[in-house]
Amino acid sequence: GTVVEAASENPVQGLINVLGTVLGFNFVVIVGLFLWFLSGVFSLYALDNDTIIIAVKAAFDPFILPLLSTHMGLTFLSY
Repeated sequence: GTVVEAASENPVQGLINVLGTVLGFNFVVIVGLFLWFLSGVFSLYALDNDTIIIAVKAAFDPFILPLLSTHMGLTFLSY
């Protein structure tokens, strides 16, 4: 048989792979946050309860905005 050595991947390709993985997980979290937002809108208008939308608004600046910014930045860098 022939022994084939695995090609070592260069550091740049390794970084691209890691950032791609982060981008994938980031997308799943953003979809979850969007569903949280939609449930807050539904709760506000259909159930006349503003608790969920207030929690979404409170989490926007410290958590959601940096997450969206990271996702957008990684998406632009991926091209």
